Amino acid sequence: MMGNKRTPQTIGGLVLAGVVTVAGITAALPGETSTVQAAPVKTATGAQTKAAQASPSVTVNGMTVTVNEVFYDGSRMDIGYAIQMPKTQNEAEALKMAQTIKLWQFTVDNSDKPVPYKGSQEVERVNGNQFKGIRNIEITEPLPDKFTLHAKVAFGNDVTDPKTTGQLDIPVAKQQKPGDGAGLSPKVSPSTQSGAGGSATPAPDKAEEPLPKHVQQNYQKLLETEPLLKGLKMTGYSKSPMTDNGQIRGVWGIVLHETGNFDDKGKMFASMQFDSTTGELLDYGSFGSPTFREEPKKSTQTEAFYRQKAADFIQKLLGDEHVKQYQKTGTVEISMRTYNKTVERQTGTAEFDYNGERFQIVVDVNGYLHTYNRIPLSHLLKQR
Repeated sequence: MMGNKRTPQTIGGLVLAGVVTVAGITAALPGETSTVQAAPVKTATGAQTKAAQASPSVTVNGMTVTVNEVFYDGSRMDIGYAIQMPKTQNEAEALKMAQTIKLWQFTVDNSDKPVPYKGSQEVERVNGNQFKGIRNIEITEPLPDKFTLHAKVAFGNDVTDPKTTGQLDIPVAKQQKPGDGAGLSPKVSPSTQSGAGGSATPAPDKAEEPLPKHVQQNYQKLLETEPLLKGLKMTGYSKSPMTDNGQIRGVWGIVLHETGNFDDKGKMFASMQFDSTTGELLDYGSFGSPTFREEPKKSTQTEAFYRQKAADFIQKLLGDEHVKQYQKTGTVEISMRTYNKTVERQTGTAEFDYNGERFQIVVDVNGYLHTYNRIPLSHLLKQR
């Protein structure tokens, strides 16, 4: 991950969400320190894409990459994006293909000179053939405060084949905060900033829209539900018109990190989204938790263990009615998850439907809340 101080960026006039929730898959890219001259490339339609696109999205052979957030502080840049693979493609094949998609050669405005950089890229499945990723870039020479970033996108291992490459044209603006240069983080309470936990109520910079009280309340509920989060530092929050899984609904995103510095590799971080109208938690993911960094106390657990742990989390987050529905109709599936391609741990995934929504709770082998999602069934039908 990149720098630790972040606030929202805008693309096409829309304020975008916080850092994309990613973990588990790290793609090794060619050209991480590339200085090879860029050339115009073609999209699936065969049209030259050096000219700016109407939106930061490109489709090649039925695979679509869409940028949904950018953070830039003058020396570092994070590009969050969604990947939609063909619905007819096998999920295992879709995962392999999503891992090969690369954002890797960058130019600025009308210049053909590639931007020297170093960085990394990570991708994770969201649902079925939908994926999300983040491209972290450390800039090694100065760039303007505002510019269009042209990113070459390779849909496969051959990054030079015009039939499988495209280009994203991404509006970028350096983040500014009054009296603090390029600082990107909204102010937070002392307890949060120190990582001491407790009542972590954000106090944003006056230039930023405050985090609504109903969102704060549900954020506090999450902290009480999973106390492990109290030891993390809030690195920022932001507002978006779209969820990470593609729903058109207003959300607030919050990002936490163990040290507050995303350059500290192997540390725990978490990302979450709350409905901007109701404040309800819609999406949560934690990565690098003790389960994945250390040998767990037990390498396996029973279905009864995961079923009860999921019920406990449902009770704390959603209440009695949801617990009753889960106990009547909920399913639990035990599987293995791989973190950073090397660490494999058992998890239990509980799932149930209630009032037109699907709820999914993933608990790790140590009993921590790993991920949580609630998605309208109507949205899931659209994805089929």
